Parts: sequence; C-alpha cells; structure tokens
Amino acid sequence: MPAKLLGAVLIMLLTSIPCAAGSKELTLTSESALWLAGDSTLHPFTSRTSQLKLNAVLDAQEASAAPAKDVVQEILQQDGLKTFNLSIPVEALKSGHSGLDKNMYKALNSRECPSIDFQMLHYEVGTSTAASLPVRASGTLRVACRQKTVTLEAALTPEPGALRVQGTYPLLMTDYGVTPPRLMLGAIKVKDEVVVHYDLRMTP
Repeated sequence: MPAKLLGAVLIMLLTSIPCAAGSKELTLTSESALWLAGDSTLHPFTSRTSQLKLNAVLDAQEASAAPAKDVVQEILQQDGLKTFNLSIPVEALKSGHSGLDKNMYKALNSRECPSIDFQMLHYEVGTSTAASLPVRASGTLRVACRQKTVTLEAALTPEPGALRVQGTYPLLMTDYGVTPPRLMLGAIKVKDEVVVHYDLRMTP
C-alpha cells in the first residue's frame, strides 16, 4: 500500500474527532490482541488476551504542516507520538489450560504485580515501504515488578479507520526474576524463552 494512502489514513484519524490542545488520544479496538508464545517439555503453548489498556497521544498539530504523502513519517519524525504506554493484566492471559495459567500467574506474582507494563521513552522511524512504516521504540518493560530497558521493533500499517501496529519481542523469564513454571510435580517444565506477539489496532 503506497505511502500516500498511509498518510491519508492518518490524516483521517487525526481529524475525525475534536480534541483539546491539538492532541489526539488513541484507543484500542476489540480486535487488538497480545499473546505469549512459549514451549515446554510437553508441547508449545500460547497465552493470549485482548484485555489491553493503552494510553497513547498523537500531536495533531504536526499534521497540518506535513505533505500528505509523507504525513506519517513527518508526524513521527517530529516527535508527534507524545505518549505510548501499554498495560497487560496478567490474569487476563489465557492459554486454554487452567493448570498452566495458574502456575504462570504464580510465577509472575500476579497478586503483587497484577500487570505487565511497557512505557515508551523514545522512538525512531525507519524508511517506509509500500505497505508499512518501521518503528523502533525504546522504553521500560516491567514484568513481575522488575523493570528493564528494552527496544521493540514494530511495523505500522493502515487499515480502514485505524492504524495497526504489529511486532514481536523475545525475552527470558529469568531476566525478570521469574522462575519458569513446572507442572505435574516437575514432570513438565516450561522453557525460559517466551516470545511476546502484539497486534494493536488504534483509533481515535
């Protein structure tokens, strides 16, 4: 999809609703999802949720000065994305296996640390392709009450009335002080590496 269409979609989003001080708050549609893909000595597993909480703000004032065909790059390159914070309730993650879920919640200390949180601190914009715009976002990732600085790589693409952000991020549970769960008295062991997949559709 050409950059001109990508820009047109963002212009539509920025002008669709009034907002004070020239900014636009973005919200997630019900199609948005995040899931953890991992493996164990028995079989692979996926823990998925659509119960995501987003705080994202675009500076709409940047749009007026940007050429239509390059509006996405212009807004982002001028630090137009002012805020991007994503929160995932731990106990909203479901694998379809209650035993695994229970042990995962315990390992992630969901009682004291009820959410996994990403807070963007900085981002960089790559060169757009015919279909998408690459973005590298640096920020803090908080898992099980332990925080680390990470860099996420995502692709931003237009959809009717929305902007879609997709990406993956591999991590080791032990980097966050999490002991990989064991089931069946230790007979089944979850492997340390988990890949976080996110597919976010944002709209005003």
